[in-house]
Amino acid sequence: MRPQALMSVRNPVWKVTGHLLVYGVIGGTALFAWLSGGHRKPSTSPVGTANRAGMRMGHHGTLTERLDKGTLILNYETVIGDEEHLHLEQVDATLREALETWRVTAPQADREAKIWTLGGPVDIRAMRPDSREPVGQGRITGSGPALRWDVEGWHGLGPLEWEGLEATGRGHWLLPAGWLRTPQGEMIVERGPVRWEAREPGALRAMDVQSLRLADNLSRGTLNQVTASLEGGTLTAERSEIDPAWIHWIAPLHFQRDDGWQGDAQGGLAPRPQEHQAPESVELKAFQARRQVAEGEERVRSEGARWTSQGLRLEGKVHLEQPFSGGTVTLDAPRMLMRQLPGGTDLPPALPPGHIWAEGTPVLSWGKRTLSSPRIEVRYQSRAWIMQAPVRGRSEFGTFTAGQGGGTPEKWAFEGPIRGDLTDGGILRGSRLTWEQEKWTLEGHPASLQRLQQRISGARLTRVGGTTTFPDGLSGTLAGEDGDYVIRADQGTVTPDSVVLTGRVDCRSRAWKLAAERVVVRLGPGNSVQKINAAGSVTLRGSLGEGWGEAIDIDVAGKTAHWQGRVKGSAEVQQ
Repeated sequence: MRPQALMSVRNPVWKVTGHLLVYGVIGGTALFAWLSGGHRKPSTSPVGTANRAGMRMGHHGTLTERLDKGTLILNYETVIGDEEHLHLEQVDATLREALETWRVTAPQADREAKIWTLGGPVDIRAMRPDSREPVGQGRITGSGPALRWDVEGWHGLGPLEWEGLEATGRGHWLLPAGWLRTPQGEMIVERGPVRWEAREPGALRAMDVQSLRLADNLSRGTLNQVTASLEGGTLTAERSEIDPAWIHWIAPLHFQRDDGWQGDAQGGLAPRPQEHQAPESVELKAFQARRQVAEGEERVRSEGARWTSQGLRLEGKVHLEQPFSGGTVTLDAPRMLMRQLPGGTDLPPALPPGHIWAEGTPVLSWGKRTLSSPRIEVRYQSRAWIMQAPVRGRSEFGTFTAGQGGGTPEKWAFEGPIRGDLTDGGILRGSRLTWEQEKWTLEGHPASLQRLQQRISGARLTRVGGTTTFPDGLSGTLAGEDGDYVIRADQGTVTPDSVVLTGRVDCRSRAWKLAAERVVVRLGPGNSVQKINAAGSVTLRGSLGEGWGEAIDIDVAGKTAHWQGRVKGSAEVQQ
C-alpha cells in the first residue's frame, strides 16, 4: 500500500486500531479494579481509606466529639476501622467541661454505635479548667473493658481507686464497678460498698458507704447507709450530706467507742480539713451513751458532743451517771471534758488522760446530798472527785461552803475557810471539813458552832443530824435571862434543847461559878438557859451559896439551887 493511502483517515486500519484501544482501556481498568479490591463498598470514614475488614487507617491522629456539656478530644497513635466500628490504640482522651477537665489515658479504645469503651488499665486525672494541677487522680486496673462513655456519661466497668487531692475532697476513695460520672459532673454509685479513707490520721479515719451521689470532685452530695471509722470508735448513719465545708450525718445515728461507750445522737457533722490537715473532730447533736463497768452501767448525755482524736468534749446540760456502792452518783455541768489520749487542741493540755473536767459550776449528787464547784475533776480510774474552790455542799442537815477539796461519796475532805448553815438555824465554822456519810467533822483554830444566843468552839467538832459534839474540849457562851453563861469542858455535846458537858467542867454566870465532872444545861425558847444539872465532885460558889457535893440542880429562872446527896459548906441548908 502506498504511504499516501495509509495516511488517509478513511483507511480501515485506523478504525480497527481505535476499537482495540478502547476495549483495551476498559479491560485494563476492570482488571486493575478487581485486583485492587474495588469491588467492595467504599468507606465513609472521616479519614477516608478504612474498611470493615480492619484495614489500617493511619497513625498519630485526633478525634473530636462535641457534647452537650463539653468536648471530648481523643489523641491516638493508631486507628483502625470506620465511623461505625472504630478502634484506637494508645489513647490520650481529654473531656473538657465548664467546671472540670478529665484526662484519661488507656492502651486502647473502641467506638460502636457512638459508644466509646476504653480498655484497661486506665489512668484518670481531674483538673480545674484554669489549672494544670490535678484535684484528683485515679486508676482502673486490669486489662479488660474498664471505662465506657455514652450519652449518660462515664460508666466504670471496673473498680476505681481515686485520690482526692483538693482540701474539700481530700482522701482515698475505692469505688466498685458500676459507678457513673454524668455529663453534669456527678459521681453516682447505686450499689456499694464504697470506701473513703483519710490521707492523714485524725478524728475521722474512713467511711464505708452503700450508695452515693456526689459532685464537684466528690466534695458535695449525699452518702447513704454510712459507717464511719473514727479515732477510738465507729459511727453509723442512714444518710450523710457533704459539702466543701462539712460532712453532715443525718439521724438515726448510732456510735460505738473503743472505751466501751455506745449510744445515739440526733445528728452529727465534721468539718472538712484544710490543705494538708487531718479531720480533727466530729460533732454530735443530742448525744447520749452508756457502757458497762464493774459495778453496773454508767450513762452520759448532753446537748452536743465533740468527738476528737483524744477524747470527748461534751457541751450543754451534760449529765453523767455512775454506779457507786450500790447507789448512783450523778454529775451535771454545762461542759464536760473527757480525755483518753494526750495531745490535740480541743482539750486542755493540763487535763491528764483518764480524767474528766466538769466546768461551769457543775453539781455532783448522790441521794439527797450535793456538791458544787467552779470545776470538778473526776479521776476516772480511782473514782475520786477533786473540786476547785469555792465548794458548796448540801445535805438533809444543812449547807456549807469550803475551799478546795475532794474524795468520794463515802468520805470527803475540804480545806477552809468552812461555813456550815444548819437546818436548825446554827452556823458551823472551821478551817478543815471531813464529810463521811451523815457526819461532818470540822477542825480549826477553833472550830465553832453558833446559834441564837450561843457560841461554842473547840479544836474539833462533829455534826451528825441535829447533834454537835466537841470531843477535844470546848468553850463558849450561853445566853440567859440575867446575862451570858460561860462554859468550859473537856468534851461536850450540843442538841437543839440541851448542852451536855463532861470531864473538867466550868460554868459561870455573873453571880456564881460551878465546877463538876458532868453538867447538863437545859435550854428553853430562844436557846436561853433554863436549868442546869451538875453531878460528880460539884463545887458551887456565889450568890446561890457555897458548897461541895455529889449533885446539884439549879433553877435559873427561880434563882435557886437544890443539892442532892452528900454536901458540905453553906449549901447544906439548901438540900
